Parts: sequence; structure tokens; C-alpha cells
Amino acid sequence: MKESLVVFDEVGRVIHYHLPDNRTAGAIPDSRDLWKIMEKHVEVLGGTAHTHPSGFNRPSHEDVTTWSATELGLAKRFLWVIATKEKTTFWRWVGPGPYDYKGNHTPLPDMEWGLIGEAVDRLKALSGMYDEEDD
Repeated sequence: MKESLVVFDEVGRVIHYHLPDNRTAGAIPDSRDLWKIMEKHVEVLGGTAHTHPSGFNRPSHEDVTTWSATELGLAKRFLWVIATKEKTTFWRWVGPGPYDYKGNHTPLPDMEWGLIGEAVDRLKALSGMYDEEDD
């Protein structure tokens, strides 16, 4: 199993699936290509979802520092989604500190849950979370 990531727009439509060869079960390495995609689509960017194949449904310290740096670099707040096999959680910055993110938020008002749900289901499959008996 490997972590996988999807970039989505403000209504939940997929912009890009990010599946680099050097990803592992515990990390998706930094990527200039991913940054360029997010920067190119910043006007409509809604956030990202990534998987935690280990089943840990909270952000790691690396997740939170990456989210903070991304929001600072793109001058916009996003919805951050973590998907495990059993649960999907939504995270947003609540402040006041740079790493003060809180989970269990709902998708943004204009987001269609069906679109996010489909993207997350595909992301889980791309991460190898489903074995044949789960299909």
C-alpha cells in the first residue's frame, strides 16, 4: 500500500491525481510538479485529499506543516482530507497559530460530497487499500 493524493477544486471536481513512483506507505515526497499544478489552479483550488494506508486518521506533523506552508505560499485556505480504509476526515485551519488545524469539518459550502466521495474512493483503490475480497 502507498499513500496517494488528489487535488480537487472548490466544488469537489478532480484536478489531478498525484501518484509519484517514490511514494511510500507513510509519505508522499515533496514535488515541484504538484506545486505547479496547485499554483496553476489556485483560483479554483479547493484542497487535497490524501490517504493514510496505516489507518491513522489524524494528520502527521509533516502533514500540518505542509498544509500551513501551502496555504501561506498560495495565500488561500483549503480543505484538507485524510482518508483511511474505514474513515474520511476533513481538516481546516482554525488558528490562531500556523499549525492550528481542526478535524471533522464538512466540505466547503459549494462542494458536492458525491464528487469528493468518488475521488476519495478512487484514491483508496489507488493506494491499494482494497483487496480483492473487498470489491
